[in-house]
Amino acid sequence: MIELRMLTPKSPILQFPDEAIIGWLPHGRAFKIRNTKAFIEKMMQQHFKHTKLTSFQRQLNLYGYKRITRGADSGAYYHELFLRDRPKLCERMRSVVDYIITSHMKPKN
Repeated sequence: MIELRMLTPKSPILQFPDEAIIGWLPHGRAFKIRNTKAFIEKMMQQHFKHTKLTSFQRQLNLYGYKRITRGADSGAYYHELFLRDRPKLCERMRSVVDYIITSHMKPKN
């Protein structure tokens, strides 16, 4: 089962129990949507207001997930704070926009 905390560190954890649709890669450092059609039809309708994969991908990008484009893990998504069996790490996630805004608001010395 993959548990995904998407919107904020305090948002509810979304559970995707069907590993045939979305699941961890064997090493536990990335996840992959294995059946795009089923993910859109079953998972997105259940957990999200939108039903377009591009909207889901945009949310992943907003929170710093990277899409792996080469090698055996191609097509998977990675985030340094989203690792299998380490759910507490997600609490440190911030949106890229929040990070940019807060880093520019720091006082200059």
